Amino acid sequence: MTKNEFLSALQARLTGLPEEDVKKSLAYYSEMIDDRVEDGMTEEEAVSAVGEPDAIAKQIVSETPITKIVKERIKPKHGLQEWQIVLLVLGAPLWLPLLITAGVLIFVFFILLWVAVIVEGAFLLSFGVSALASIPLSVYFFVLGKPYSGVCAIGCAFALAGLALLMLPAVVYTARGTARLMKNILLGIKSFFVGKEKKA
Repeated sequence: MTKNEFLSALQARLTGLPEEDVKKSLAYYSEMIDDRVEDGMTEEEAVSAVGEPDAIAKQIVSETPITKIVKERIKPKHGLQEWQIVLLVLGAPLWLPLLITAGVLIFVFFILLWVAVIVEGAFLLSFGVSALASIPLSVYFFVLGKPYSGVCAIGCAFALAGLALLMLPAVVYTARGTARLMKNILLGIKSFFVGKEKKA
């Protein structure tokens, strides 16, 4: 693949990003290829060493804030005409509540993704706090002259501490999995807006 073919392929995959960002990315990779050619590589070797346009575009998209992508995608190419402004104002009682509802639903969806992590974290915290609270309780029972209750409280402290230690990997695993899932969802949403030609 030649440098021009590579840059054209990359540009096509970045359609939907702000034009300034696309230009910066193309200039960066163009310079990277030129530097490698100056170091003695052929143009094809330099392009191959840079990487595949798909992987590079995916990386660029993942690093671009979703608000920037959506703003670029919905930005009108020309100013609104009077009749469009009138329609927007008159239609506000219909589209504004729908827009707010959609925003709330998206927010709730992302909160629900974290519910399992929150619940597991609450169990972990309760086991840990209960284990710590059982230690002074056992001392209290020993001071009162109730050794059996004191031993029972120590046993409870160890059991609860063990449960907390067992819960810790589950919480970490669930949190990492949820974070990966959210990252993939956001990348999917970004990909929906990027790499497709804008329709006039």
